[in-house]
Amino acid sequence: MVHTGQLFFPAAVTEAVYAHPPYREHGTAPDTPNPEDAIFRNGGSRGMLSLRRSGGGYVASIATGVHA
Repeated sequence: MVHTGQLFFPAAVTEAVYAHPPYREHGTAPDTPNPEDAIFRNGGSRGMLSLRRSGGGYVASIATGVHA
């Protein structure tokens, strides 16, 4: 079984990442914020990562389930 999907970051984390190189060279905001993302609007919030700070970055986790 294979699953291809999309994972999402909280807006505050995305904003913090875009404030630092190399991301800030591409603008100050993502091309498609979560509320404007069609996948996010159609249940993608279940793909929201749970993050915690770790050193100079983040560690993420998410629980998924599969219906056979």
